[in-house]
Amino acid sequence: MADRTGATSVLKADKREFGARGDMSLRASSVYLFWLVVSMGSLVLAAISYITTDIGDRFAEEFAGIDARTTASVVPITRGITVAQRVEQAVAVDQQQQRRQLDDLTRVLYRLRGEQASLTNRVSEIDALVTQNRNRTTALEERVTEGFAQLRTDVSVVNVSKLSFPPNLDPEATPVSDPRGEALKNAAIVPHTVKTERLSTETEASALSNPESGTGDNATAVGKSASSSYAKSVRTVATRSDAPVDPTVVGSIGLAASTQFAIDLGVNPTVERAQDLWASIGKSHPGIHQSASPRYLPTGNQEGETRLVVGPYVDANDAIKACVALRLAKSFCKTTLFPN
Repeated sequence: MADRTGATSVLKADKREFGARGDMSLRASSVYLFWLVVSMGSLVLAAISYITTDIGDRFAEEFAGIDARTTASVVPITRGITVAQRVEQAVAVDQQQQRRQLDDLTRVLYRLRGEQASLTNRVSEIDALVTQNRNRTTALEERVTEGFAQLRTDVSVVNVSKLSFPPNLDPEATPVSDPRGEALKNAAIVPHTVKTERLSTETEASALSNPESGTGDNATAVGKSASSSYAKSVRTVATRSDAPVDPTVVGSIGLAASTQFAIDLGVNPTVERAQDLWASIGKSHPGIHQSASPRYLPTGNQEGETRLVVGPYVDANDAIKACVALRLAKSFCKTTLFPN
């Protein structure tokens, strides 16, 4: 009985020991299985990471022939695609860039064409203006040439009847009226053909030395001689020309028959200025300077103010010619009587 009890106790102890060992084995198996699962998971993750790794980075040497721009353009979308797809994407991007560049070049070309058209129109306008200016210049040159030719003709042949400044009395002086001179205004005479005749000394002497007449008779004889001489000169002039007298002729021809003429060169502030004016005329018109002498007449308006009068001219034509020459040189001049 005791043996059975001991055997039972031994069996129970062995059973407990075996159960403990079984539990330990089960736990070890569970730990192994867990480690195995973790290892397999790590391998799977490694494989996934390997597959999804950048192919361009791992095979850079193998695909070194691909353009760098193509590789850079597909970097953001290189995960999980093949090389062919990358090339297609790069080609598409390159074509898009080329289309954009082509559009930009087209716009630039259109703008340049517009500017070329504007420049062409502007050049045409400038050519038209140049042609117009050339035509105007040619016309002006022709007119100037004709004007100089006409001026030479006018200077060489002076028509005194058409001048606006005939030999007249000084406008500042009080004119002496003569009925005979007023009557001769409508006569058919030309001013530049007038030849004045003065009473000769012999005629005066013969009239005064007439023993058959008294003092009153002597004066009458002198007056008759002067009247006959004046009438003779008027008849001679009237028969020489049929042209009408210039309407601007004023004054008395009878008075001019016994008067010397001069040219008035204007008023100067001082005598020195008048002398300088006469000296300058001597340089520019030596003929006038040699044929006449100056008279410096005070005007009485202001202290030192002087009028320059040049003469005398026995023939009115000489005074007219001198005045015409000065006026053509843009100098002030008018005909007047020579102060005695």
